[in-house]
Amino acid sequence: MHLKRSIKLKWAMCDRSWDYIHQLVDDYEGREGIFSFVNPYSMMKLKNQGDWLKKVDGWHVDGISLVKWLSWSLGRPLNRYSFDDTSLAPIVFRRASQEAWRVVLIGSDSISIENSVRKLKEQYDLNIVYFRNGFFSGLLERESCLMQINELNPDLVVVGMGAPLQEKFLVDLVGLGWRGRGYTCGGYFHQLGGSVDYAYYPNWMNKMNLRWLFRMVDEPKLIRRYMLDYPIFFMTALYRWFVCG
Repeated sequence: MHLKRSIKLKWAMCDRSWDYIHQLVDDYEGREGIFSFVNPYSMMKLKNQGDWLKKVDGWHVDGISLVKWLSWSLGRPLNRYSFDDTSLAPIVFRRASQEAWRVVLIGSDSISIENSVRKLKEQYDLNIVYFRNGFFSGLLERESCLMQINELNPDLVVVGMGAPLQEKFLVDLVGLGWRGRGYTCGGYFHQLGGSVDYAYYPNWMNKMNLRWLFRMVDEPKLIRRYMLDYPIFFMTALYRWFVCG
C-alpha cells in the first residue's frame, strides 16, 4: 500500500507538463504563434495538464521569484515578461495599431472588458473586431465563440481567463485552423477595466518589483495565492528537481 502511494506521488510530481513549459521558456520575439505567461500560481494550475501543453508555441516567465528559480534550475538567464502595461501589452498593441491588425479580446467580466476596449481604442486606436467576457454558460457557447473568432480570422487574439482555461482556449482555436498571434493575459482586463487611470500599478512599486504587494492590497483574495500557493509551488519544484531530475 505504501509503495503504491509512493509510486502515485512520484508519478504526479514527475508529470511531463512542467517539462513542456521548461523546454519552451524563452524571451519575447514577437513571432506568430500562441504564447502564455507563467508564475508560481499558474504553474501549479498547469501541472498534470498533459500533452496539449506542447501545442503552446512559447512561454514567458512572469514574477521575479520564478524568473530567479528558472534561471537557476535551467542554467540560463531569463527575463521577466507579463502581458500588462508594465511589460508586453504596450509593445504588442502599438504594433497591432501600426500594422492595422484585426484584434480580438476575451476575458474578465462584461463591465471590465468593455472598459478595457474603450481605453485600448483611445490609447492605441486598435481595430477591435470582437470582444466578450471570459465566462461561458457551457461548452456550446464556448464552441460557438471559438468558431466565430476563427471565421473572423483576426491577426491578434488576447485571452484572459486564468490558467489553464486561457491556454486551452487558444490551443483549441488553433485546432480549428486559425493562425496569427495569440497571448494569454490573466487578470489584465480586470486590472485595466477596473482602474481609474491607465496605469494599474503605482510606478514606484513597479520599479521595485512590488507588484505582488499592491495586488494583495487591491485584491485581498490574492493573499492566499502569494502567502500559501507560491510557497507550495517552490516546495513542489524543489522536490521535483531532486526526485525527477
